[in-house]
Amino acid sequence: MKNLKPTAFLPIILILTLTIALPITQAQAKPKLFIDPPTTSLTTDTTPIGTNFTVTIKAADWTDPGVYGYQFTFTYDKTMLTAVAAEVPTGHWFTPVDKSKIFIVDGGTIGEGTVTFALSLLNPEAAKTGGGTIATVTLQINATPQAGRTLTSKLDLTDVIMVDPTTGQGYPTDAFDMVPGTYKYQSTAPAPALPKIYVDPENNFFTNSTKSVGDNFTISIKAANWTTPGVFNYTLKLLYNSSLLEAVSANIPEDHWLEPANASNITFFDNGTINQTAGYVSFNVTLLNDEQGKTGDGTISNITFKILLAPTDGQVSCALDISNIILKDPTGTVIPTDQYDVVNGNYKYSSAPALSPDIDGDGKVNIQDIFIWGQAFGSTPSSPRWNVKADLWGPHSAPDGIIDIRDAVFIAMHWTG
Repeated sequence: MKNLKPTAFLPIILILTLTIALPITQAQAKPKLFIDPPTTSLTTDTTPIGTNFTVTIKAADWTDPGVYGYQFTFTYDKTMLTAVAAEVPTGHWFTPVDKSKIFIVDGGTIGEGTVTFALSLLNPEAAKTGGGTIATVTLQINATPQAGRTLTSKLDLTDVIMVDPTTGQGYPTDAFDMVPGTYKYQSTAPAPALPKIYVDPENNFFTNSTKSVGDNFTISIKAANWTTPGVFNYTLKLLYNSSLLEAVSANIPEDHWLEPANASNITFFDNGTINQTAGYVSFNVTLLNDEQGKTGDGTISNITFKILLAPTDGQVSCALDISNIILKDPTGTVIPTDQYDVVNGNYKYSSAPALSPDIDGDGKVNIQDIFIWGQAFGSTPSSPRWNVKADLWGPHSAPDGIIDIRDAVFIAMHWTG
């Protein structure tokens, strides 16, 4: 290997020297005006309507040549809040060395949803850099959110002029940031339940040990939690899988939800039309004349299905969907779908496994089977933890659709260890 001359290292030493000598620069923070706190979150249980709170308008990160004067408008939602006080407080950012060298043009004029401020330093005061408090605004809560809801308002800064002492003009608005604040007022009262149209029972789960092909079961379409002005007319369909189920009857019962005070004030356009080919049942009923819209709870219709197909392995299932629903109030106005819930139903038909206390199938009935039972304890067929193999015992010594202590006793009675 050849010996390297010392001069061969000079370029490397020079590069390292220059690298070390170069100053490390950091990105300079952009000047800003901002609301403090950035978010004012209040609740009805601690701060009832009429309560006051204060926010502060502040400046930060201003560098030479600084700011010599300002003008801006603080804005808020006047339907939620009322400004009750505003000031440029003692010790504010623009406090001059000579107390006489400041001209407060506007120390906080309260308008409709606005508060304005404006001031300027006077010669020979130096422009202000850095940051500090500019002004404070005290707001009073004047609106309460609906139960379970939150009122939100932006607390903003608009028409901002920050004066550059070297030009006497306002800095370009892209030379600094303006960070608004947020007001949130949350009702801690529970939200009232939305009205709903729903399938009852929601879950229709059967096994071939409890029902056979050709057996029937009945569901109802119901209404709940409806308030004034109520429902005057409805049109809807119940969809199902016609390869698994056959709708064998559909009717609107005598004591149905839209039953009128005057028996002649109702028209049944569709009392329950079954379309087995398409897999739906349709209904269309309207009240008439001076009938009031229906409120509260009640049964809309009943549908009886026949089971057509048994699972060869595992299960078959389909949704029982309320579809094409149109509800109208007494004025004939369609009720928006976001003002009520629709809860669909489910159908499931499972092959019941041979009942065995040896749940894991290892030829022994021991703690491992108890462990599997414990994981499913308390579950029903609609639960994510449901394990049909652990449903071993019921009131009639057969599966009962709930995994409880009786299933553990069945395992214990056949214990092998």
